[in-house]
Amino acid sequence: MFLKALVICEDARFELAGTLSLVGIFREHVIGAPLPAAGGVMFPRLVFVAMVGGLSNIADVQHRFSLRGLDVDLASRDEPFTSEPRDADADEHIFLFGNAPMVFPAQGRYEVALDVIALGQRATYRYPFQVSAAASTLSAR
Repeated sequence: MFLKALVICEDARFELAGTLSLVGIFREHVIGAPLPAAGGVMFPRLVFVAMVGGLSNIADVQHRFSLRGLDVDLASRDEPFTSEPRDADADEHIFLFGNAPMVFPAQGRYEVALDVIALGQRATYRYPFQVSAAASTLSAR
């Protein structure tokens, strides 16, 4: 098993033709709307997309996403492991995780992790990223 890609985007959709459409791909620095009263940052929708290869001849995988703060106090957001049937003829599998809306308690560094279990082998893939609030678009005149 190996990680082929992990991206953060505003939305991800599986299309009828079997393709995956990604909208609003972020780099490792994501900028959202400030929540002044709470001091946090909000995204109307945020999706983590991971593509894992090396899964040929495997008909079932278990996976779990986790989100934690690297320099921000964040209660554990470990998702439970889920079992997902898949096409055993395909080498890769795409995993999606996200919320609408997704709120972070503060600006700072975070990390998303994907744990995958297939045929008794377990792998963890981590992606650190920075969350910031957008500067106010109102200017003093």
